[in-house]
Amino acid sequence: MSSYRIVVKDRLSGSFAAAVDPAMRQTDADGRTALAGPLVDQSQLVGVIHHLHDLGIEIIGFEVIDDESPPRPIGGSNA
Repeated sequence: MSSYRIVVKDRLSGSFAAAVDPAMRQTDADGRTALAGPLVDQSQLVGVIHHLHDLGIEIIGFEVIDDESPPRPIGGSNA
């Protein structure tokens, strides 16, 4: 199992925001939202990406999270 961080252009709202554990969601002052957490496999990752796409949510960053690395701010490099 790997952990991922997906940064989207806007704040999440509605049912999608309610479905995401607040501990796995971070929004910055510019309105970008980072979703981070473990996914079972690549199929689950693709499902999340497709769901964001189907909702019209623009993905602006993506990375695999090394569990030993400290979390970076949303606007950090590679995001």
